[in-house]
Amino acid sequence: MQTPHVASDGPGIDVNPNPHQIGDATRGRDVYRFETFGNEGFWTDAARLPKGMMEAKFTPKQALEAGLQVDIEAVDPALRKTLESEFKTDLAMQNAPMLNDPKTMVALVNANVGIIPKDSNNDKKLDIMAGDKVGISCTICHTIMDKAVFDAAIEMPSKSEIQRRKAIVQEIAQRKRAEAEAEMLLLPTLVSSSFKRISIPEIFGRADLR
Repeated sequence: MQTPHVASDGPGIDVNPNPHQIGDATRGRDVYRFETFGNEGFWTDAARLPKGMMEAKFTPKQALEAGLQVDIEAVDPALRKTLESEFKTDLAMQNAPMLNDPKTMVALVNANVGIIPKDSNNDKKLDIMAGDKVGISCTICHTIMDKAVFDAAIEMPSKSEIQRRKAIVQEIAQRKRAEAEAEMLLLPTLVSSSFKRISIPEIFGRADLR
């Protein structure tokens, strides 16, 4: 009879014993955190996540109860300070108004705390209320948060760090748009090129394998 695995909060090591000799760890981390691989089309247009969230008046308290993990470093320092104070209460409406306010949930999504907003309308702002789409990245399932939000001694994230995160999301969105535009320009050539039959899976396979 096998002994069940002991519950774990993550790897039991602090340093990778087999580090990669090539590649860019920082860029890889950013892809892990922010790249949606285009799934915002599903989460916004098919699942209608932003619309459903707003119609249901979904609050941060409900999101946390549902299991959403929040990257507190992405939150504006003023909002983070307010949330820290409210977490020390019983979380009732009268004692934790921000955690029970759907508008706070919108602000958290726009801040890119776990659900990834995309600048879909190209106005250089992230605002799901203005029609921007949302997707999810690897972190939605494969991240373990600590309790830093409860520790007032933890240093607040600087505005430059928040701006850096927003810039990464913008860069990924711009790269995706450029790739999509390039594919659209290439498609007529592929379809009409000298008697070569190209199937739909073959065309889409190129984009999937990049």
